[in-house]
Amino acid sequence: MASYLDPNNTGATYINGMDAIDLPDPELSYSSDDLIFDLNDGDTEVSLIDISNTGESESVLTYSLKISGFENPMGGPDIDENYWSDSENESSINSEWIDISEIGTLYNFISNDASGESLDIGFDFPFYGQEYNECIINPNGWVGFGNDDTGWDNIAIPSSSAPRPAIMGFWDDLNPVNDNCSNSCAGNVYYHTNDERMVVWFDNVSHWPNYFDNSIYNFQIVMHSTGEVNINYESMEGDLTSATIGVQNAIGNSGLQMAYNSVYANDDLTTIIAQAPKWVGLNELNNYEVSGELIEGNSDGINIIAQNEGLTEGIYSAYLNISSNATESISLLIELISSGNTLLGDVNGDLITVSYTHLTLPTNREV
Repeated sequence: MASYLDPNNTGATYINGMDAIDLPDPELSYSSDDLIFDLNDGDTEVSLIDISNTGESESVLTYSLKISGFENPMGGPDIDENYWSDSENESSINSEWIDISEIGTLYNFISNDASGESLDIGFDFPFYGQEYNECIINPNGWVGFGNDDTGWDNIAIPSSSAPRPAIMGFWDDLNPVNDNCSNSCAGNVYYHTNDERMVVWFDNVSHWPNYFDNSIYNFQIVMHSTGEVNINYESMEGDLTSATIGVQNAIGNSGLQMAYNSVYANDDLTTIIAQAPKWVGLNELNNYEVSGELIEGNSDGINIIAQNEGLTEGIYSAYLNISSNATESISLLIELISSGNTLLGDVNGDLITVSYTHLTLPTNREV
C-alpha cells in the first residue's frame, strides 16, 4: 500500500482526514398514559404514548416501538413474532432445571445420527403457525416435528438445509449411546410429558471424540402447551465452540439463532423463546411494531390496545421496547389485571347469577 499512500517515500505513517460532518443531535422524549389495564372478560382499553423529538434544530429522530414478553429481548421477532432472552440477561427469568431422573423414559437410537421413533407429545404444541402432537428426537442435539435429518455438521439458521421444523438445543455431532456405537458413545436421552409440558433431556451426552475430547453436555429442551420453549443447560463441559442453538420453521426461511459456533451455553442457564403476548398491540391487536421518523419539534401518538378475551384471573405482563438513534433502549412495563370471567349479578365470582323479577301486586293483599 506504500506506493499509494506514500508515493514519494517520505516515511509518512498517517494522512490527515476530513472532519466528520456534525449533524444536529436528536433527543427522544416520551409521555404515556397509565400502562396498567384492569379489565374484565370482554373488555378493551386504549392508552396513548407520545414520542417526540426534542433535540437540536433540524435534527431527525428515527424510532422503533416493539412489544415483547421480555424487558431486554436478545433477538426477534421472527415470522411468528417470537423473541428470546435468557436468565443471564433478564432478571425475571430464573434458571429452572426440571428433574426427570426418576420419571423419565429412555429414548432409543439405532445409530448416532438418526432419530428414533416418533413420540406422542401429550398435547397440541403450537409452533410457527402449526400444531404438532408428535415429535422426533435426533441424537445430534435437536427435537423435530417433520422428517429426520441425519446431518451431523451444523450450519447457521434459518436455512432450508438444516433440520426443520426444529428446536436445536445444541446441534452438532453428538454421540449418545445407540445400537451401533463403539466405546466412544456416552450419555443417554430421556423424555417425560404431561398435559402442560414435554421435557427432552440429553443426559451427559458426549461430543464426537475424534474432534472434541472430554466434551460432555447436560441439557434439556422443554416444550410447553402454550408454545413457549425453554432450553435449560445444567453443565456443559469441554469444547462449546461448535454447535447451533435456536429454532426455525418448516420452510427454513425464518427462525431465531441464539448461537452458531460461538460459546453461549453456560452452566445453569435457561433460554426462553416466546411469542409476543396476544392480548396487547400497537394501534391494533396483534400488531407488535411501529416505527417512524420525526423532525425536531414534532411528535407521534401511538395507541397501546389491551384486550381481555377469556383470560383467567391473574396479572399478565409485557414490555414496550423503545429504540432510537438518540438514546439507549428503553423498556416500559405493560400489565393487564384480569378479574377472570365475570357475569352480571355474579356477586361472589362463582359464575352463578341470581336474577330478580319485579312483580306489581294489588294493594292491601298479603304476600
